[in-house]
Amino acid sequence: MLAPEPFFKPRGTPFSVYHRCKALTGLGHHIDLLTYHLGEDVAMEGLRIIRIPRLPGIRNVKIGFSLAKLPLWILMFLWAIKLALSNRYDLVHTHEDAVFIGVILKIFGRKKHVYDMHSSLPQQFINYNVTQSRMFLAVARMFERVALRWSDAVITICPSLHDQVQQTVPGKRTVLIENVALTDGSNAVCPDEVRALRQTLRANERFTVLYTGTLEFNQGIGILIDALAMAAGIVSNVQCVLVGGETEQISHFKKYARQHGLEDRVIFTGRRPPQEMGSYMAVADVLVSPRSVGTNTPLKIYSYMNAGKAILATNLYTHTQVLNNEVALLVEPTAEALAEGIVKLARDPELRELLGQRAQALQLRDYSYESFLKKTKELYDHMTNSSAAGEPR
Repeated sequence: MLAPEPFFKPRGTPFSVYHRCKALTGLGHHIDLLTYHLGEDVAMEGLRIIRIPRLPGIRNVKIGFSLAKLPLWILMFLWAIKLALSNRYDLVHTHEDAVFIGVILKIFGRKKHVYDMHSSLPQQFINYNVTQSRMFLAVARMFERVALRWSDAVITICPSLHDQVQQTVPGKRTVLIENVALTDGSNAVCPDEVRALRQTLRANERFTVLYTGTLEFNQGIGILIDALAMAAGIVSNVQCVLVGGETEQISHFKKYARQHGLEDRVIFTGRRPPQEMGSYMAVADVLVSPRSVGTNTPLKIYSYMNAGKAILATNLYTHTQVLNNEVALLVEPTAEALAEGIVKLARDPELRELLGQRAQALQLRDYSYESFLKKTKELYDHMTNSSAAGEPR
C-alpha cells in the first residue's frame, strides 16, 4: 500500500488510510505500507510501516499541492520499485497521487492495482486555490483518465467521485465505500475529561459552535468567522471553537477574528489527538461544516453524525450527498445564512435535539463500520480470487 502523506497524522486522508489498513488487516491481509518519513507510527497486527528516507529540510507537508512533495514522490517511487522487486506482493493499493506509481507497477510489473480515490486530482488544484488555468486542469484530467484506466478497481469515498469514475471510464469496477467515524474506542468520551473541557472552554456559560478539521482554503473558515460576528449581535453568549489547523493558518485566522472584535469568541485549540475528538464534540451545542468549495464529503461529517449533536452545514453537494434537511440544518454558503443558522439553533434546543438524534440514527443505519467492512471484504475477495491482472477496461 502506497500512502503519499504523513502517516499517521490527524487529518483527512491519513484517517482514511488508517481505516483501510484496519479493515484489511482485520480481514486477514498483511500490508507493507510505504509512506513518508513524517508521521507517528501505528501499532496494528498485520501492518508493517516502511518509511522513505528522511529528506533534510522537509519537516512538514501541507495538504494539497506543494513543491515539497515532488522529491518525496520520487523517493516513494524508487522505494516502491525496490519493494516490488524484492517481495512477491499479490496486489498494489494506492492512495491519491501514488496512483501513478501503481500504474507503472501494473504496466511493467504485472501487479494488480487498486486505486483508493479520495478526491479528483484536478479538483484538488481548485479546492486548495492552486490554479484556475484551463490548460493545466485539462492536462490534470488527462492524467487522471490514464490513472483510472490502468486501475483494476477503484474505491471511491463519496457518490460524486463514484459518478465521475463511471463517466470517465464507463464500466470500470468501482466500489463506493464511504468513510466512517472512529469505532475502535479511541474516541470514547470520558465524563471527567468532558467536565474539564467544558470548564476550560467556558462551554457551560456559552453557546458553543464547534468545528473540527483543517483550516484550508476550501473549508470556509473566513465565512464562519464572518457569520459568528453577525450572530454575536443577536446571541450574546455565542462562541466558536476550532479544533485543528497549522500554526500559520491559526495565526492568520486569529488576526481575522481580532479584526471582527471576536478575540474572546473564537477559540483555536490547534491539532488535538483523535482520542480527544469525542470529548470536544460532547461539549458542543452545534457542530459546523462551512465548506465552500469541492464535492467530496468531509470526513468530519461521519464523526459529527456519530456524536448525536445538531449539524449546521452549507447546502452544497459536498454535504448533501450524505446529509439532508431531516438530519441537519443546511444553509447557503454565505456568512449571512450561516449566521441565521447559528441563531436558529441557539433559540431552538428541541430542534437541536431532534437533528442530533436523526443524524446519529442515519449514521448507524447507512454508514456503520459493519457496512464499511463488508464492502471492503467483497472487493478484496474479488481481487484475490480473480486471475492475474490483464489489460485495463
